Amino acid sequence: MMRVHTSLRYPRSLMLVVALLALAYLYTNFATLQESYRSLHIQGSKGEKDSSVNVTDVAIEVADAVHDATSTPHEVANGVPDVTNAVQNVTDPENRNTLLGHTGIVHDMDTVPLDNLDPSFHDIHRVTKQNINYPTDYFVESKDDQECRNLFSQLYLEHLASHHEPYCEGPSRGEFECFRTHRAEPFCVASGVLIDATRQEPHKHTAVHCQMRNFTAEREKATPEMAEAMRNLNPVEGMPIGFFDTGVAAQMQSWNYTANDEVVDMGEGKTCDTTTSDGKVYLLVKRENHDNVWHKMLEVWQAQLSIDAYVMAVNQKTNKPYLTPADVANIQVMFTESDQGDMSPADELWKMVGNGKPIQQRDQPPTCLGTVILPLYSSSSPFWAYTWEEADCHSTFLVEAFLKRVYRFLNIDAQKHKSEKDHISVTNVTIIDRKGRRKLRNQDAMVADLKSRWPTGVNINVVDFATLTFREQILLMRQTSVLVGLTGAGLTNIFWLPEESSLAEIQAPGVLYGGFRNLAKMRSLHYFTAHPEAPPEQDTTGWGWQTGEWVDMRNEVFQALVDAAINGQLAKGDMRGQILPAAPYGDIPLPKPEPSPTPSAAVSPENIERRG
Repeated sequence: MMRVHTSLRYPRSLMLVVALLALAYLYTNFATLQESYRSLHIQGSKGEKDSSVNVTDVAIEVADAVHDATSTPHEVANGVPDVTNAVQNVTDPENRNTLLGHTGIVHDMDTVPLDNLDPSFHDIHRVTKQNINYPTDYFVESKDDQECRNLFSQLYLEHLASHHEPYCEGPSRGEFECFRTHRAEPFCVASGVLIDATRQEPHKHTAVHCQMRNFTAEREKATPEMAEAMRNLNPVEGMPIGFFDTGVAAQMQSWNYTANDEVVDMGEGKTCDTTTSDGKVYLLVKRENHDNVWHKMLEVWQAQLSIDAYVMAVNQKTNKPYLTPADVANIQVMFTESDQGDMSPADELWKMVGNGKPIQQRDQPPTCLGTVILPLYSSSSPFWAYTWEEADCHSTFLVEAFLKRVYRFLNIDAQKHKSEKDHISVTNVTIIDRKGRRKLRNQDAMVADLKSRWPTGVNINVVDFATLTFREQILLMRQTSVLVGLTGAGLTNIFWLPEESSLAEIQAPGVLYGGFRNLAKMRSLHYFTAHPEAPPEQDTTGWGWQTGEWVDMRNEVFQALVDAAINGQLAKGDMRGQILPAAPYGDIPLPKPEPSPTPSAAVSPENIERRG
């Protein structure tokens, strides 16, 4: 059955009774309160400051006391005494200048004369911070459609944490439970897992004692309602497989998982199960082994989201979360035996997961592992959802949490550009210098022309990101106003750009790639794009654009694109920013292409698109 995490609620009638008791106490002691207020009110005519107490303060104190009194069952009986203390706090002369932060002079317009206080305390309901009722026009609906909310808001984690099923049945001595996104992308958690690199065929190096449930048979016997609820429950072998053979289904191909005792035999009469394990928590990751910073970062991110959902989920056996914060800090990251062991700059992010010391499975002695998390795979990330189309998703709920973790791990103070903080009118332009495929032909000449056209107020730098550590890349982005680059992994760095920066993306000929445009819009960046020339021999209908060595772009198109991005910074609202005409373009002719019966249409500055 489906696991749903719900919060504890108390009957409205119980809370109403306590609130009425509190109000009755206030009404009964009104005379005392009145005298207390009068004793605190010092007339301004005597030349002393007005120390009267704001009636809103009283109401908030009382409302807080009622709320606290009804927060847990054992406190309900003490509700009225709590209210008594709240009133005493308000009327105590020693507290009058510190109550809720009020010190010094309290203006008459902020106070209510005591004589105007309605004995019925009708105003208490109106002014308490728990019960303010705004006109409906003040409530703004989310800008996002339902799928955007499912992918990028808190709904993503909530669904993941509340939709999980045990997969083992019958005589299983191990455990295997799977969680799924609203798109049925899984991560799973196994308990009592044997790893042993010395085992010989037919035994595999990883095993769990688990007789997997037959969901097909269960659906056939279930009621129509239950069968529909089980529709997205896939057997392990039917789960989706991610890029480069990743994900739970791919990992389980190298596991034994049956209820046969032989699969978890450790020798000397010992078997591996939940009672004989080491009790530790592991994150067993099958990486893509693909040298692409976008893929690598999403790999770490999806692993963290898997852990987050596991912390949020409730274990139905104990009615407690599966993991505590202490457990999370001690998680051991372990890479599967197929891992190539690479640790590129982006792979350093694995050190911010768990105990920060990733290990290789192949290097471990035979061990019965306690809890093993098989995380979401990189290509299950919500940021792959709208790769080839435009999507206006605004929620940064998942993004902001990830950025905080990265900044904290790398000890980066994520402040605005120095030019913004110190009011220095400088626009920093960073151009990504590609060294492999899809290099920008005549780049040096076009950049020189750009610098000559913006001699002051603009710093232009061409940077090979492969020469920087991951931390250095982020620090560079935090000081960048305009990022210029071709569609590719280098644009992953827009995650680190401060809001309202500009992205100038040079897309491939004939290709409309929406991924970075969508991310720029989500992060409140100014987005500009242009397309280069299409070589006659290039296939613009498939993946040919990824394999070419050179990209040919007319200088006037390049200059117009970067001009637009720079002017987007000058026009973003800074009082010191002003748009000025740049110098004319230089004449940098493109190499003449080979004759073609169907030459591609040229791209002009008028084709520049501004989006977001």
